[in-house]
Amino acid sequence: MVSLFSRRRLLGVGGAAALVPSVLSKSAAATTASNPFGVLVTLSTPVRVFDSRKVTPTWGGTKLASGQSVGIPLGGNFGGGIGISAFVNITITGTTGSGFLIVRPSDGAGNVPLPNTSNINWIAAGVTDANLTLVAVGFESYIEVHCAGSGSTHVIVDLQGYVPFVS
Repeated sequence: MVSLFSRRRLLGVGGAAALVPSVLSKSAAATTASNPFGVLVTLSTPVRVFDSRKVTPTWGGTKLASGQSVGIPLGGNFGGGIGISAFVNITITGTTGSGFLIVRPSDGAGNVPLPNTSNINWIAAGVTDANLTLVAVGFESYIEVHCAGSGSTHVIVDLQGYVPFVS
């Protein structure tokens, strides 16, 4: 989902260093590359930011079911008036039925209508699949993963890199 391109301009190369999120500081180094649109910061090692298979205080280790959404924090340094788009690898595993996931920026209250596009789909039970997705990072540095259709799935989210923006 690349919804912020029409509303914001990209930073130049010099502004990327201050935007490395705190979640990255302990486990992955970032590298910066210039491209025709501005800066792309890629991680030498992806950072796992969510895994529904694990029991955590915010998630009970259960599958994401149709109609459910989960907010996923990407790091504390994405806020403060500066927005980014993140490259996240979305993996589904242990699917039931059929369904799809929608990855979108979080507004912190669930008030943003769901887009009419999906980021990853499955049509049978027992599917494991992955898709690299570009998503704008929303309220307080969160993205939201929403499950729809008739099935459920475990969801794994790995941060691969990001593109910083200025308002």
